[in-house]
Amino acid sequence: MAILLYLEYAVAAVIRYWLINSDYRETIADRVEVSTPLNSWKKVTEGVHLRDEGVDPYAGDLFHESPLGLVAYGWLIRGLSSWLGPVFVACDLATAHLLYCTARCYMAQLRERQARERCHYATDCEALLLKEEGLELAPVYVASAYLFNPYNVLSCVGMTTTVFANLCLAATFLFMVQGRRLPCCFFLAVATLQSLYPAVLLVPASIYVARQAGHMRLDRQALSSACLTCLAFLAMLGALLWACWRLTRSWDFLAETYGFISMRQRCTPPRSRCACTPSPCCWPPASRPSRPCSGPTPAWATWASTSRCCPCGSTSSTICNKGLWLVAFSSSPRSWHRSFGTCGSILVPPMRTFTLA
Repeated sequence: MAILLYLEYAVAAVIRYWLINSDYRETIADRVEVSTPLNSWKKVTEGVHLRDEGVDPYAGDLFHESPLGLVAYGWLIRGLSSWLGPVFVACDLATAHLLYCTARCYMAQLRERQARERCHYATDCEALLLKEEGLELAPVYVASAYLFNPYNVLSCVGMTTTVFANLCLAATFLFMVQGRRLPCCFFLAVATLQSLYPAVLLVPASIYVARQAGHMRLDRQALSSACLTCLAFLAMLGALLWACWRLTRSWDFLAETYGFISMRQRCTPPRSRCACTPSPCCWPPASRPSRPCSGPTPAWATWASTSRCCPCGSTSSTICNKGLWLVAFSSSPRSWHRSFGTCGSILVPPMRTFTLA
C-alpha cells in the first residue's frame, strides 16, 4: 500500500512540475476559473512590489491578501524566486499527505468503534461490516482524489494562493480528527484570516473536539469544551488580526480583504465553480449522521472551498451568499443535536429530519 501511495505522489509531482515549466502555465494562470483577485499570484507579486516601494498595497483595489500573507509571500518571492514551482508542488503534496493522515486516523477510529460495538450488531450483518482492506484503501483514495483533481492540479500549476489555503484546511482537518484543540484552532484561524469562509468549520470542529475528549452526551462538560474551542479560535484569530495591524498600523486592510470578500466589489465569478456551490440546506442524508459528528464537515468545507474565490458583482449573488452564511450558522444547533442526541437536554430541542428524494 505504501508503494502505491508513493507512486501516486511521484506521478502527481511530475504532472504538476511539467505543467509549471511548460508553455501552458501562463494560459492556465490567466483563466478566471483558476485565478481571481483573491488568489492570483500576479496580484501577490504586485502587492509585494508596492510594499517594497513604500506604497500602501491596500490603497487601491489591487491586493486582497492579509498583511501577514503579504510578508510571507514577500519572503517567498525574494528568497525562493527560482524555486517557486517546487514550493507550490511540495505544498500540494503536503496537503494530500495531511488528508491521507486524516483519513487514516478516522479509519482507525471507525475500526475501534466497530470492535467496541460489535456485540450489539445483528448476527446477519457481516457483509456490512468494515473490512481491513477497505480501511487501508480508503485513505489512499482520499489522497488520490486530491492529487488528481483537475482543479487542484490547475490551482497548483497557476500558482494560486489556494494551494496554501488548502494546506491550512488539511492541517485543520487532521488536528480536528485527532481532537487537538489548539493546533486545530490555530490553522483554522490562519485559513479564516486568508479567506473568511473557513470560519464555518468552527461548529463541526467544536463538536468533534468535544467528542474526542470523551463528552458523548450533551451536558455541561460538552458545552464547556465547545466554548473553549470557540474562545481559542477567536483568541488566535484576534492575535493574527492584531499582528496584521502591527504591520500596517491601520485597519484599512479589512476593507480590502474581508470587505472585498463580503461585498463582492468586482470580478465575474467562474461559472463552473458557482454552479457547483452546494447549499447547506441541500445536504444529503449521509451528511447528517446521528453518531459521527464529522458529517457536516465535508459539506461545509465544500461550500467554503467553492465560494471563497468567487467574488461576484451582482446584488442577487451577494444576497445569496449572505443567505448561505445565515443558513450555515443557524444550522449549527441541528448539527450539535444530531451529534450528541437529546440526552434529556432542553437547550437544543429535537428537530424533524427529512430525506431528499
